[in-house]
Amino acid sequence: MSKAGPALLLALVLIASASKADPVARTDLVSVDVGSRPWSSVGRINNSAYGRCSAILVSPDTALTAAHCLYNARSRRFLQPASIHVLFGFDRGRYGFHATVRDIVVPERYRPADILASAPHDWAVLRLAKPVPDAFAPLALAAGPASPGTEIQAAGFAQERSEILTASTPCRVEGATFDGLLLADCRISHGFSGGPLIDLQTKELVAMGVAVATNAAGDATTLAIPAARLREALGGD
Repeated sequence: MSKAGPALLLALVLIASASKADPVARTDLVSVDVGSRPWSSVGRINNSAYGRCSAILVSPDTALTAAHCLYNARSRRFLQPASIHVLFGFDRGRYGFHATVRDIVVPERYRPADILASAPHDWAVLRLAKPVPDAFAPLALAAGPASPGTEIQAAGFAQERSEILTASTPCRVEGATFDGLLLADCRISHGFSGGPLIDLQTKELVAMGVAVATNAAGDATTLAIPAARLREALGGD
């Protein structure tokens, strides 16, 4: 994959739900069918600390999200598992399954106070209290790295349309940073943190979105944790 240097990361903005005045929020999103694959694997996270984020079901009792979605900046602590709720099949207040969390795993190298240095480690594993029904099929992780030019689509619960699941218009993988983050030109919104970047051909998980970087020209690029790193987080599953 092509590599991008530190110059790209002049500004880094987490893409959890944030102020509507933030210029990173986008409106060019498309509605998707939350009941069909691969979109049925995307859940909405509700918690009392950070607002709303997205999550990815990767096995019947395991989901992935961004670590910053689970951090309470006021208390400077991570949320207790029991306070995290993941709603699958969520659409306009209704949902198909309400998952509670029994345990969370966050990498030791993740430092909430330093979002730039911690971006490559901004992932969390959610061990669910009980398996999600078969109607919500887990999303398979891509076996290898996505090549530049691979056509993908990002999905999540955008702050400006938080009651429905939306996706970016088709976009492409651009390359990778020196520390292994995947770069893509997807036009995404706050609330997409923890949401998937899906290969449009294979329907597999290419990466998980965590942030947007802005270069000197003001162009925004999506940063995401690649599938290989997520596979390691899951213990090679």
